[in-house]
Amino acid sequence: AAPGEPCTMEHAIPERLVFVWSGPDFPYYARLAVESALIAEPACRVEIHLLDRHPPRGVHFLQVASYARVTIEHVSCDELFTGLDAPAARYRALHDRIPPERRSARSNLVRYAILHQRGGVYLDFDVLVQRSLASLRRGRDFIGAERVWVADQPRVSGRRELWMVRPTMAWAAAYAVRRAQARFGVGPSPCEPLAPIHRSWSAIQANNAVIGARAGSPFLRRVLAAALDADPEIRYALGPTLVDRVARQAPDLVSVLPPAVFYCVPPSHSFRFFSGPTFELPAESRLIHFVHSNHRRLLARIDAAEALRRRRSSTFFQLAAPVVEGARALARRGATT
Repeated sequence: AAPGEPCTMEHAIPERLVFVWSGPDFPYYARLAVESALIAEPACRVEIHLLDRHPPRGVHFLQVASYARVTIEHVSCDELFTGLDAPAARYRALHDRIPPERRSARSNLVRYAILHQRGGVYLDFDVLVQRSLASLRRGRDFIGAERVWVADQPRVSGRRELWMVRPTMAWAAAYAVRRAQARFGVGPSPCEPLAPIHRSWSAIQANNAVIGARAGSPFLRRVLAAALDADPEIRYALGPTLVDRVARQAPDLVSVLPPAVFYCVPPSHSFRFFSGPTFELPAESRLIHFVHSNHRRLLARIDAAEALRRRRSSTFFQLAAPVVEGARALARRGATT
């Protein structure tokens, strides 16, 4: 599909892009994510759902809120969790059990409910959309898969078992090789697995940074039902672990797209977006997920000027610079032509 191709199928996923934000400040990288989505999807509207009572501070949020195709909404849990297979009070109780500092876990629960209620495509704020998702919206509900360290989920669950030693050593070796390749500018693209070592440390698992679904999605209904049995204090329990388990149990309800589509670089190798020689994305890639949690300090200090100045320094800035330039043409609320 050509970038921006409209979605005309009667039962297609709606032309709605959904973001969920929590926190007092709205950084520039989050603005970039929204702008990249608006540019790649000119037929779509963007909704930003706020988990906090007060909107975030700063010029970047004000800029995003000024775009004509962006709407800002405050999340009402009582309204959001009605009409599901369990009483809304149970979901509200689960939401309230999530530690306040686990903002992403609260976002997980909210994103599933919003998409189930309205339909659309959910996007994390640490993505840069490169191509339209229109052709994907004409298919089944979808999520993407990524290559992950096979011992990570047992580790965050508190397990320490002998079998974990070998994949941990293999992961460390793969990481060291990727770092060396980045430093010396040699080796294959980071989107290509390091065969055969990748088989020793990794597995393919669904991620929930990008989800496409119709209103009333049976897949998300199952995800929400399964969430009630998850421990919200365990990292990823309401996120990738949950959607991956449900997707495996009900493969007929959702398409799990290969890593090249959304997660061409494994999350543990996301430094390659910011260091080493630039590289080409796979032909089927629609966006990059640059994993904010791995690069907090770097992302906290970038702005439009730096994105333009460093456009030849790394793949992230090479992809961000056209977004900076394209955002200047985005229509703003109340503007006249």
